[in-house]
Amino acid sequence: MEFSIRMAREEDAESIVELLNPIIQAGTYTVMDEQLSVDDQINFMRGFPKRGVFNVAVCNDSQKVLGLQDVQPISTGSNAFRHVGEISTFVSLASRRNGIGSSLSHATFMGAREQGFLKLTAAIRADNPQAVLFYQSQGFEVIGTAKKHAFVRAKYIDEILMEKLIDHAPSSATAARLLRPVPSHPPAPAYPPARRAWRALAAALATSRCGGSHCGR
Repeated sequence: MEFSIRMAREEDAESIVELLNPIIQAGTYTVMDEQLSVDDQINFMRGFPKRGVFNVAVCNDSQKVLGLQDVQPISTGSNAFRHVGEISTFVSLASRRNGIGSSLSHATFMGAREQGFLKLTAAIRADNPQAVLFYQSQGFEVIGTAKKHAFVRAKYIDEILMEKLIDHAPSSATAARLLRPVPSHPPAPAYPPARRAWRALAAALATSRCGGSHCGR
């Protein structure tokens, strides 16, 4: 299978939805539990953070999206966490074990470094060990388990929390850009909140560190 890695485009929305909905319907790979429409995906892409990284693997013959991976800041309102991103990876159920995830990761890590991220986090369903193994193969380490962290299809799901430190620091120009003031109320992506389970945990932790004040999630 021959494929290419590139940045996602709005015209990929239909193909991305065709990839994601069977994964959601399976009910075992993700905490996302609502089928997506093309409009949902377009809205997500239009609201995607400027500092984010969104790559797709595209079949060279059909131009169908075979996999996707994105990194978003866990904080858009506080400089304290602007070096930390959350990563999500999805590969078509029919296209697994073809090196798509690894190829996406190579491109995404490079893009994340360029955007000034020094650390990536991931939250994976505890009953999806293959996903945990995939992230470990990409250099992620397990740092804990969030008990009963999601409620999907009438049952609670634990999530495995993982992180990866990206090898080198950003350039001085990138670091200076990171320290610029950020808007107090930035636009939020339009994906269902369930997809960003790590962000909910990070927000709770950040609130406790800040003595109960709002930290700009």
